Amino acid sequence: MENGKKILLIMGASSDCGCELIRRVAKKYDLVLAHYHHMNSQLEALELKYGDKLQLLQADFMDRERIDYMIEVIKKKEWNPTHIVHFSAQKFRYTKYDKVGYEEFEAELQTSLCSLIKVTQAFLPFMKKQKAGKIVVMLTVHTQGVPPRFITPYVTVKYAMLGLVKALAADYAEKGIQVNGVSPEMIDTKFLSNMPDFVKEQSVSNYPMKRFLQVEDVIPTFEYLLSEAADCVTGQNICITGGR
Repeated sequence: MENGKKILLIMGASSDCGCELIRRVAKKYDLVLAHYHHMNSQLEALELKYGDKLQLLQADFMDRERIDYMIEVIKKKEWNPTHIVHFSAQKFRYTKYDKVGYEEFEAELQTSLCSLIKVTQAFLPFMKKQKAGKIVVMLTVHTQGVPPRFITPYVTVKYAMLGLVKALAADYAEKGIQVNGVSPEMIDTKFLSNMPDFVKEQSVSNYPMKRFLQVEDVIPTFEYLLSEAADCVTGQNICITGGR
């Protein structure tokens, strides 16, 4: 597509957060590229609503060749994104460290970190040429302070992603590109489906609001960081805690 088009790429668009972001910002973009692994009814409904403005891209991020193929498709169609949001992650797991297999670290690294690296390496040169671009990455409040026990692979990879956010922000600030992270407390989505009920109850009891965050509590921060209002905001890790 010719210069001047606003194109948003959402990685993990079939997530509850991804679908809510599409609902809130699709009208502001010429094209929204929605990556998904598994199709669901929310994404199907959004495809019907927005038609050709919403292009669905299926890829299993556990397979590096599928990531490369998705990138190749985007480039071939000249759908170079001006804005990128990364939600992709493995489902939350609650396991003692000595019971965690190395393959769980590999899965988390591949799905969350490797996909982010490959996509940003592919499209930052385009953003650099345009002298504009925004990247927003879903992190976790557990990158601040002491994290909960028994979620080591998740926390480890989120810290690595935070490091990438900080490094890219420093490297590309003078090119007019903003890179930021958003770190919420636990959000009440299907992402938590593997978490034991007693852990959920214990977590909620420690929150001032006495509830998990809702998607609607979190997505406005992504909307802000994607907007022109955040042109001078980069390298930040914005925590959403509900007052904790």
